[in-house]
Amino acid sequence: MLDGAMQLNAAVYQYQYNDRQTVVNVFSQSTQSIAPTLTNIDESKISGAELELHWLPMQGLEVRAGVSYIDSEVVKAPGDTVRGLPLVLGIPEGTTLAQAPEWSYSAVVRYEWSPLSDYTASILANYSWVGEQYSGLGGGDALLYGATDSLRLRVALGPDDQQWLIAAWVDNLEGQNASTFAFENTDGSRVAYHQQPRSYGVELSYYF
Repeated sequence: MLDGAMQLNAAVYQYQYNDRQTVVNVFSQSTQSIAPTLTNIDESKISGAELELHWLPMQGLEVRAGVSYIDSEVVKAPGDTVRGLPLVLGIPEGTTLAQAPEWSYSAVVRYEWSPLSDYTASILANYSWVGEQYSGLGGGDALLYGATDSLRLRVALGPDDQQWLIAAWVDNLEGQNASTFAFENTDGSRVAYHQQPRSYGVELSYYF
């Protein structure tokens, strides 16, 4: 579109699975502890849609953006036990599958220009957002983590012959502290990883 300056990509899909392997939490009577293990979900399905935008609004400016929607569910549950071990929590039909966030968004904006003859500078902003999701099944909210969002900025300068490049960046500019993964420990406590705090860096690259 727009005489080649804009492109839209879209997809709609549905996957139907038989015996899809997934991680579940079971309780061991012999050790009196919780343990993760693999099992097969008899029937499950994932439906979704994706939309991606690539736009060049002006010389040196590039915009990329995307959105994803996922609707996942257990169609036929595996039962209350796995190889004789009871699930910590049952997996009823209609349960959302693991690692299948309903919504996610991303955007990248990059601008490039020549501040000096034979030199190129660029500035890039990268933003992403991912909704809540589960690390496994049969553990309830103990396995729930997210939603997460993060903003990254990067500024770079180098000669047009690309012999060297200097760049400065900042990650997690907003200083978010959302959980990025979670699981249930053997004693029933919840363990969660969180986003890396705001961080800064400078890079110098030289190509021989």
